[in-house]
Parts: sequence; C-alpha cells; structure tokens
Amino acid sequence: MGKQRRTDLLMPHVGDSHDRVRQAVVRGLGTGTDGTALVVLERAFRKDANPDVRSAALSSIGTLSRKRGVTLSRTVLGKRDAGLVRRAASMLGNHGDLADVDRLRTMALRKTIRTGGMREAAKIIRRLHDNKGSTAAAERLTNSLIPLLGDLDLRARQTAVRVLGDVGTVTAIPHLEAFRRVETVSSLADAAREAVKDIRARDGKIDPLVNENETEATLENLEERIEELESKFETWQDKQ
Repeated sequence: MGKQRRTDLLMPHVGDSHDRVRQAVVRGLGTGTDGTALVVLERAFRKDANPDVRSAALSSIGTLSRKRGVTLSRTVLGKRDAGLVRRAASMLGNHGDLADVDRLRTMALRKTIRTGGMREAAKIIRRLHDNKGSTAAAERLTNSLIPLLGDLDLRARQTAVRVLGDVGTVTAIPHLEAFRRVETVSSLADAAREAVKDIRARDGKIDPLVNENETEATLENLEERIEELESKFETWQDKQ
C-alpha cells in the first residue's frame, strides 16, 4: 500500500498491536508525497514503545521533510538505543551541517554506536568542504580520531586510519607515522602510510564527497551491521 502511495489506507494500522506491522506502516507512510503523515510519524517517533518502530518513523520523517528529520535526529543522539541513534547519526551525516560534526564526535556517542559518529562527521565535512568552518571542523575531528589509533579494537583503529586519510589534517601525520611503525596488522600499517600520503596530497584541502565505490560502501555497511549486532548482544546480556 505504501508503494502505491495510498497512505490513507495505512493510517488505521499505525496503532496495531504487532511491532512488525507498525514498523511496516511507518515505513510506508514515508512514501507519501504531501507530508500529511508527518504528525502521525512524529507521534510514533516520540511515543512508540518499540525502538525499531521509532527508528523507521525517523527515517520516514526525514524522507518527507529533510529539515524536520535533521532537527529530530539531534534530539536522540543522547539516547541509549543504538539502532535509533545510528539512524539519527546517518541522517545528520547525509543532511546535517558543520555544527553537527561536534555532536557526532563525542565520547558519549561513541559508547552507543562506537565509531559510527566519526564516520558520519567525516561525511559532513566532505559534503560541505567549501563551506566556511570546514577546515576547523576537520581539525577538531582529527583531534578526536588520533586517540583511536591506540584503541584495542581493531575496527576502531581501521576507522581512524581511513577517516584520517579522508579528512584528517596535517596534525595527524606524526601520529600516523608513529602508528604504522608499531601496528602489528601489516595491512593497517600500510593503510596508515597511504593515509599520510593522502593528507599530504590534499595540501590542506578537503576532497568533496563523491559516490563511494562498491568496496568502500560494502565495508562501511558491514562495520555498521557488526556494531549493531554487538550492541544488541550486549543489550541481551544485560537482561540475563
């Protein structure tokens, strides 16, 4: 029904007792064309007991009104539900402004979605590379990424190296040089060497965000999926 854009047929099912039905309904409401479902979607986003339904509602809100989706996304970054926070961070990465870089690079957010916030912050910087303040934002993100080079989590180090190669400033170069000399994973040490070359090649500039190649997109999707599964497992463990 949603694909046919008969969103009026979906409205009576917004309060269905089954979580999966409500989730499908709010997703379908996001295919409307006139925004009449926004009030219903915001209600689901704020009040539905199921986090997957709230996450789907936020996604649909962003589809119907990018501005409203961004505004609401900023309000949930401090929540504990990783799926919802990850959805919000993704929306900010795709549509937020440079002020959101600082919201996405916090340690508190890292505790919820690991390095997902750093990746989304980098997207903003590359997307808005011509805007005033992008260089300063890149420097702040660089300073948040450098400590991750010493993280015990391999994926955290991998993310730090990759993102520094994309948007890192010259501040990161001595840290990457030191890192590649002690990193025991040879492929990551090599990646650090390439990141240094990329930073120097940019000569203080930030490359614009272009379509990711298939390998990069697949890797990022896998990282996000692994982090999501780990978060769900930790939540399950806490309930035992």
